[in-house]
Amino acid sequence: MCGRYSLKRSDFATYEEWMTYRKSQYDDVHSNPIYNAAPTMKMPVIVEGDSGTEVRWMKWGLLQPWNKDKNEAFKTFNAKSETLEEKPTWKKPFKSQRCLVIADGFFEWKTERESSDLFGEATGKPVKKPYRIRLKSKDQFAMAGLYNEWMDPATGEISETFSIVTTEANEFMKPIHDRMPVILPDEAHRLWMDKRENDTEMLKTLLKQFPSDQMELFGVTPKIGNVKFQDPEALEEMK
Repeated sequence: MCGRYSLKRSDFATYEEWMTYRKSQYDDVHSNPIYNAAPTMKMPVIVEGDSGTEVRWMKWGLLQPWNKDKNEAFKTFNAKSETLEEKPTWKKPFKSQRCLVIADGFFEWKTERESSDLFGEATGKPVKKPYRIRLKSKDQFAMAGLYNEWMDPATGEISETFSIVTTEANEFMKPIHDRMPVILPDEAHRLWMDKRENDTEMLKTLLKQFPSDQMELFGVTPKIGNVKFQDPEALEEMK
């Protein structure tokens, strides 16, 4: 699962501009940051346009014409890689409407027991503790995404929507959650975005677990649970 993520810099216009920047994104420059992205928020994704790559701001949670309520996006913010060709919601986007969802980390919650005695024994009640997961390199990365245009039947407003593709958790993530976003290696970026590529069997080979030894995590403030919390503190390690 991936229901929250962060992006310290989001003001890119093209894939090429993002690639030029991303190797130095670990500095202290935050430009149009989104510290706590949540479903239904508008986020930048990279697509292949008519004249090259472009960044578009889309609402998180892919919707189809049969979705009558924008809040149904809370059910479709993730797409299981194993069912992309089976579920009507994902089938068409998987063939020709694929995007890169850029991030510098994502958040997951782990249920733990509070330590309540002098020796730190876990004897207290269970609590969910948030963790930030990122690459050890601290680079921004691209998650596999799908997108689709949707018209709100109540207002007639047309918007673009997207979902993040997930896969089974790797060994690093398993203690936290049984799912994780598909993080694409650099060499797969353009192939995943290519609208002309419709070999779904080949595309499915790109939807792999990211290497465990290239990831790290740390605990963060519980304030991250509030979608209104947009502060650099969201990215800081809890001491």
